[in-house]
Amino acid sequence: MNDDLISVMIPCYESSKTLAKALASLMLQSHKNWEALVVDDGSADHPEKIIQFFKDSRIRYFRVPENRGRAYARQVALDNMRGDFLTMLDADDWILPNKLICQLDFLKSNSDLALVSCPVFLVNSSDELVGIERFKQRQGRSFHQPLRNPQPLPLAHAPILIRSEFVKGRHYDINLKYSEDLDFFLPILLKQPYGIMGEAFYVYSFEGNKSLEKLRAQLQIHKVIFRKFIKTYPLVVSLRICFASFKILLLKISFIRPFLKWRHRRKIEEANEQERLSFKTAYQDIFKFVSKVDS
Repeated sequence: MNDDLISVMIPCYESSKTLAKALASLMLQSHKNWEALVVDDGSADHPEKIIQFFKDSRIRYFRVPENRGRAYARQVALDNMRGDFLTMLDADDWILPNKLICQLDFLKSNSDLALVSCPVFLVNSSDELVGIERFKQRQGRSFHQPLRNPQPLPLAHAPILIRSEFVKGRHYDINLKYSEDLDFFLPILLKQPYGIMGEAFYVYSFEGNKSLEKLRAQLQIHKVIFRKFIKTYPLVVSLRICFASFKILLLKISFIRPFLKWRHRRKIEEANEQERLSFKTAYQDIFKFVSKVDS
């Protein structure tokens, strides 16, 4: 029996309507040795009341007096984690019941890997399955050497499970409004090998493709992140910064904007029959669990 403790960081801001679903998906995990670090980032909708319904000592609640942003909330969770492994779960997302055990077994069987990720199910605001984002990952498992240079993450960051030795002592950049996960995981992936599983275990709440404003802001932040590596990778980083600046300029040209938005859209694929069945079964079980909590 695998008794490793998994810390699950859950930043929460005005997410009381969805938090119960996220926590229910944890309660239904086949791997029972976990701790949830719910960090309330200055919410006004009282997420602590949702937590009280669960009456589970594995759920730890931290309150930030005022809204400081997701990176700050993640850092609070990171500073208080006790686990042998760390994973993430946003308050408006949920995970399939075998997520923790499958990823944990994968890392235990591949001791040279620092972390593992997987494809993600995408759902709309009504929890209807939109599709799967695979990040070029086909069915099956793949193993990867450290990245050769700074670049956008070649995997989904939300479902990552990582060994605690690679995150303890590290810090999120609390000045970043977006892409704090790129900033946090990129230095690790530049030094450590990683794996990607073919099965989707994470369900991501999908609101549509990025707005022009968000795309522009993320490109600006990517420049800030890549600039941190310019001494080690001067040529590559300079090119990436120039390319991001060029994209930002192109966003000012009306007839080019649709093309750029298309290039930065999510690469959504249709789920196969087995994936749809796994999603449906997990969702039904979570719905039943949440119904008991609400009653």
